[in-house]
Amino acid sequence: MTDRAGPKLPSLREDRGLVDVLVIGAYFCDVVYSGLLRLPHPGEEVWASSCSVVPGGTYITAAALHRFGVSSAWAC
Repeated sequence: MTDRAGPKLPSLREDRGLVDVLVIGAYFCDVVYSGLLRLPHPGEEVWASSCSVVPGGTYITAAALHRFGVSSAWAC
């Protein structure tokens, strides 16, 4: 049987519990526009050269903790 790709659950540790940090909060999709020549004035349209949709909300905190090597879980 082959292992499925994806995140693995952390193993139980007797001394500290399942994870170091539990991050609790909402998930949002952030829309990021780049390549603006300037900020628009109220009611004005300014075209961007590119647009990205990326995870946001408390996901950012959970991802940053993971990058720092902290064992974390995210409940949303």
